Amino acid sequence: MNIACTNFSRHARRRNLRARLCYLSRAVRVLIPTLILIMIGLSPGTVPAAQDLYTGEAVVEPGRAADAPAFRAALGEVLVKLTGQQALASDPALMAAAGAPESLQVGYQFREHSLPMRDDDALKERRLVVEFDPDSINDLLADRQIPRWGVERPDILIWTVFETRDGRVEFGESESGWLEPHLEEVGRRRGLSLISPLYDGMDRSLASTEDIRGGFSEQLVDSLPRYGADALVLVDFREMDPGWVSSWVIRLGRQEERFVLRDDDPEPMLAEGISKLADFLARRFATVRMADPSRQQLTVSGVRGPAHFAEVLRYLNGLSLVDAVHIRRARDDRLEFELELNSSGLEDVLGLGDLLEYQGTDAVGGLSYRLQW
Repeated sequence: MNIACTNFSRHARRRNLRARLCYLSRAVRVLIPTLILIMIGLSPGTVPAAQDLYTGEAVVEPGRAADAPAFRAALGEVLVKLTGQQALASDPALMAAAGAPESLQVGYQFREHSLPMRDDDALKERRLVVEFDPDSINDLLADRQIPRWGVERPDILIWTVFETRDGRVEFGESESGWLEPHLEEVGRRRGLSLISPLYDGMDRSLASTEDIRGGFSEQLVDSLPRYGADALVLVDFREMDPGWVSSWVIRLGRQEERFVLRDDDPEPMLAEGISKLADFLARRFATVRMADPSRQQLTVSGVRGPAHFAEVLRYLNGLSLVDAVHIRRARDDRLEFELELNSSGLEDVLGLGDLLEYQGTDAVGGLSYRLQW
């Protein structure tokens, strides 16, 4: 059965998808063309944390009003999240091009923030939280051909081991009182989803302190499916006399990066390590928005029934680098699409998660994937 080209804009609205599909599957046997007509006007799936990428924070003194320097600092944080380039937080040319940063915001508020420290103290701050207009920020970066990292980001499983000065070696859960809040804070600042293991019996059967300290990332790859993670980070913290040293291993697919950090305290060292992680990922995933859309042929097999069909469409329409999805043909369990892309990097993005499995590339560059349901 062939289907005429139908366009699904990623800005279309699709509501109550689950209820509609449930009704359709129980009440009638629905042909694919009918399902296409029903789905027009319903919204694609969105990434819940997408807006967080356009929200920045800045520390302000108690009683101080929101002013230009605070808005500029919050904007700098957003620019770093979106590009992975820390220098852009204070780049004079880019800030000048942005104009008054408060003109780019769509809302702001103040909040009190308390961050536990390892010495049982807490860092207390008053922060300005600013939500910026995504289109304005995207245009600012696109006009200057600055690579932007979209909302599709790997979930990162981070294993930690601590050796204290007295020689004790323990999993990171022993330091969870300060470690978890710091991971959450630096992850927010860099737009990363960081996952800490439970360190329960199952985890301990998958990993050992020796694996982490030795940087044997291949031994811990089997722990990724349990947490639905895409990337792996191993960190070995050691308390020295004086200061601390940490050894880091980052693994994404078959790609690895290793580095060693030193600092007087573990908190700033953790923040620096996660920033290096974000830099590493941004180099892989950040792309420049194209002036004119490109077209990419994509075939997805393993599509059996309306629910599978709807999920593939939801997924493709929700990708930030996809402007439109055209269905060219449906035959047996295969769907053939033509995608309009606003930037490169589709294969890297499709490689995240486990919905689609890469099958190959044909002679003219068409991509083939299989639905993993």
